[in-house]
Amino acid sequence: MYSQRHAAPPTSGIVERSSSQQKISRNRVDRSLIILVGVLAYIAGVITGILSSQSISATLSVQWDPPAQLGPPASQSASSLGWKKFNETVEKNRQIKEQQQQNQHKDFEQLVRQLKQQQNQSQALEQQVEQLHRQVQNLRKASNVPTPYKTGNNDLPLFPQTVKQLVVDYATVSRDDFNQILDIGVPYDLTTKGGEEVLLLYTTPGAVPAVHHKGNRFGLNATKAIENCNVVKVILQKRHDHRRKHVKQCIALVPNWDSFYVHNFQRLRKQESAINITGERLTVPGEPVNDNLPLRYTSRNHDDDGKTFETVPRGDWYTRPFYKVLAGYLQNFDRVLGKVQTFIKANIKIKDETTTMNKKQTLVVMTVNKGQSVLFHNFVCHSRKRGIDLSHIIMFATDKTALQLCRDLGIPAFYDESVYGKFPEHAAKLYGDATFAKMMIAKVICVHLILYSNYNVLFQDVDVLWFKNPLEFLQSPELEEWDMIFQDDGSRQTRFRPYSANSGFYFVRNNDITRFFFSTLLRMGDVMTSDHSHQSALVSFLNEFASWKGLRAKVYRNGPDNPFPGGVEFHRHTSWDLFRRMINNNSYPYIFHMSWTENMDDKIKHYQQLGMWYLPNSTDSCTGLDCCLEEPNFLCHYGDKPSMRPCPDAPVAAGFKGKKFWS
Repeated sequence: MYSQRHAAPPTSGIVERSSSQQKISRNRVDRSLIILVGVLAYIAGVITGILSSQSISATLSVQWDPPAQLGPPASQSASSLGWKKFNETVEKNRQIKEQQQQNQHKDFEQLVRQLKQQQNQSQALEQQVEQLHRQVQNLRKASNVPTPYKTGNNDLPLFPQTVKQLVVDYATVSRDDFNQILDIGVPYDLTTKGGEEVLLLYTTPGAVPAVHHKGNRFGLNATKAIENCNVVKVILQKRHDHRRKHVKQCIALVPNWDSFYVHNFQRLRKQESAINITGERLTVPGEPVNDNLPLRYTSRNHDDDGKTFETVPRGDWYTRPFYKVLAGYLQNFDRVLGKVQTFIKANIKIKDETTTMNKKQTLVVMTVNKGQSVLFHNFVCHSRKRGIDLSHIIMFATDKTALQLCRDLGIPAFYDESVYGKFPEHAAKLYGDATFAKMMIAKVICVHLILYSNYNVLFQDVDVLWFKNPLEFLQSPELEEWDMIFQDDGSRQTRFRPYSANSGFYFVRNNDITRFFFSTLLRMGDVMTSDHSHQSALVSFLNEFASWKGLRAKVYRNGPDNPFPGGVEFHRHTSWDLFRRMINNNSYPYIFHMSWTENMDDKIKHYQQLGMWYLPNSTDSCTGLDCCLEEPNFLCHYGDKPSMRPCPDAPVAAGFKGKKFWS
């Protein structure tokens, strides 16, 4: 039933082909056996040669010589002519391989020679580049052109593509010119060598100035350098001191959302909190920065050496007692504020508000207790002697003795025991003691009340003396952009940076920001008492409010041309020209503040020596203005401090071994 294509094939052809295939297979097997016997004989000959060799190393040599006759004995050889041809082929292959190795060795030696030649050429080019670089430096030095940090081809990218979203170009400009254009209010120190210029980083191509197209990046005009910038972020960086080589600082610019804060990491041992005898919870100083320790997060109160003045107020020592004072003040705030406003209207002569700056009158605010009242007494006598108007002054007395002194001197004084509670009458014995700390809180309260009475405020300590009315300067139209104006304290401690504002003489313009500032500072009484400083808390809030709310604070730098000098000028001989001008040429600044002086007794001695003390040695037999002297009560105390007249026989001040003022 199958079709022809599916029929079974014939079987006779299969049988014939099978017989033929078997014959072929037997022949192949015979030849394979002959070859196998020959290979075994060859291997046996090799082994015999190795065993009969005199040196194993010669046998293992790269240039191996096979046996002269390779193959089985003649009786066992199938074809001696085949083995001879096999040996010739092996020898020929060995010779070819040896020739190839020799050629490779020659090629390698030639390559080494070429590399050495290129290396010599590269060293010669480097020497030429170095020579040209030295010539460029000499030319820049001769023409007073700033030397770049490193040379490079302007056609090449300045920064890698991996940071193109962070920075695209840079320039340098004069530090003095830049600070004059963009004044952030801090007291800039004098420009020194190595810090003459500001480094500008441009984050987008559109910010790069047109002058860059000429390839110039160094010493640009400050105005031209920022002409295309619609946002400028200023970072203050401490200059490197060559005497502090152990400080190795790195600055990281991290692409991310803006922080507005600098985050510090230092190689410090983890520090533990402790409580000292007075109750402050403070960070144990521990060891200084150590290169062998890991980086860890630290606060801005740590200096470059790792030292810190960081304290956290202890609740039961400072916070809870302060809350009682704060609660009493806030509960009576509306009543006390009404009394203050009524008192001002009754006792202070208010000029036409349309003629005053920002339509707000400025009041001079002071606070005093019995212990420091003699300093205020001298302030009034000194001002009267110079014919200075004191009609804008309002005194916040903290006790009845100070209140009576103000009345005797004809100075309006406000007193309400609910404001301060029980306040110590004695003067602070040392800077930062308990009485000093409580007086710091009183300073904030009186400024807070006057601001909420809708007046500008000039606050000052009672150890400040006037030579000219400072309101003439502070209320000038040129200073209207500043919300607060301070005297420079002179201390550059980490806790006071960058403003270093002195809290004993400052002007506050009445506006929403300043009222909020003092309302916030008022709640930080526990910080003031635990730090023993009104100033450190105030400066911390200056930093915060400048960044947070755009507060504009100006601090006039200390020095011989300072309109508001203080203790830093008095105690540092580098600024004594200020006092020489006052003595010899009758040239005076607006005020002088006897700060940087540990206690009231020393303040009196320094003022007596300067010829600025207008009270007798004792005021027991007089009161008020009757105690004021016509001539200063001059006394020599220290030969190494400024004095109105020479004090050759006076001793050296304790702790100060400087040069003589009159030498």
